[in-house]
Amino acid sequence: MTANAASPVTKSIETRWVNQIFDIDPAAELRILCLDRVFGNIQPYELFALLTVVKACGAKTIFEIGTFNGRTTRNFAANVPAGGAVYTLDLQPDVEIEQMRFALDSQETPLVLREAVGSRYQGTPEQSRITQLFGDSGSFDFSPYHQTMDLVFVDGSHSLDYVRSDTENALKMAKPGSGVILWHDYGNEFPDVRQYLDDLAVGNDRFNFYHLLHTLMVVAVPQ
Repeated sequence: MTANAASPVTKSIETRWVNQIFDIDPAAELRILCLDRVFGNIQPYELFALLTVVKACGAKTIFEIGTFNGRTTRNFAANVPAGGAVYTLDLQPDVEIEQMRFALDSQETPLVLREAVGSRYQGTPEQSRITQLFGDSGSFDFSPYHQTMDLVFVDGSHSLDYVRSDTENALKMAKPGSGVILWHDYGNEFPDVRQYLDDLAVGNDRFNFYHLLHTLMVVAVPQ
């Protein structure tokens, strides 16, 4: 995996097409499943862009923070190579909001009272590559996964405390020198996500940060 632009982003997060950031293999094939979506799922084009990154960086091990109904999870599992693995973390089904370490963004309460975690991948051929983990990402022990992930996708709670905590854990899980990190909901709807990532990108000496054009995703590519 090679980033086309070598110079670090120091003032702002540049917006680029995914193929302006990564060298894309013209022979690469994507499997895109479950194009139908509900509130809380990423848009179809975002799914295409996300899976293009998976292929471009040759991701074999993926960690997802925020399973929801497992639509993205299933697509990750469909696009990792043989022997690949997807780990995905979400809240226990019976969790009480008051038990969580940090406060949620006010828009997220309906998503906690959601359909069954992972329902979109359960009973599918892709399930064998998926390990479902349960817990509050603000207090979950990520240490067994440190420095082992080719790609980490952060799409949990969008409040500042959770974005910060999830990002700090993603940075620890990404393989040094090659692990890629993506975040969802970089937009006006969740200003904490935008502001936190804008600040993180300034002078960062480990990653170059890019906003993927026509998506709400930011990708961090190792320098």
